[in-house]
Amino acid sequence: MVRPSSPTMVNTESIIMNKNISEYIEDYGKHLLARHYDPITVFKRKQLLERFQLWLSQSGINDLLSVKRDTIETYQAFVGTLLSYTGEALTFDYQNRHISTLKGFFKYLADQNLILQDPARNVKLARLGVTLPCSIINVEEAEKLFSLADLSTAQGLRDRAIMEFFYATGVRRMELCKVSL
Repeated sequence: MVRPSSPTMVNTESIIMNKNISEYIEDYGKHLLARHYDPITVFKRKQLLERFQLWLSQSGINDLLSVKRDTIETYQAFVGTLLSYTGEALTFDYQNRHISTLKGFFKYLADQNLILQDPARNVKLARLGVTLPCSIINVEEAEKLFSLADLSTAQGLRDRAIMEFFYATGVRRMELCKVSL
């Protein structure tokens, strides 16, 4: 039986990461800025990557080629033990921000052919609970809002209809935008 030809194998030793992790983090920051990310967002993502780099070095990992999926999952568990500056556990949203940043970073490295496979590709984020609004306006507050529309103009009638539709149905803003009469 003849075996079908196998896909071309790439020699992992042919990939040369000739920079340290900090330089790749800096390159990733430049990449994000070139893609018009807000400088504050880029700064915060670099901070999260530097925290990951520190954790890697404390774990005895000094190059990105050694990072595997289980490495990232172990880091994800570590992030779950971190405390905020107030001494409380980090929210799941903030924990996910750490891992999302890693996913973006490793995708960038894979897209630049600096690593063969993205080790973060199949890492799952923590599941977030659904939160409800803190407060809902009462009938008197709704009537006060409705009275703000000037019913003597077409625009005022439209605004009143929109407000009442929002209040009566709980529709989302984008769903309302798609409503046609």
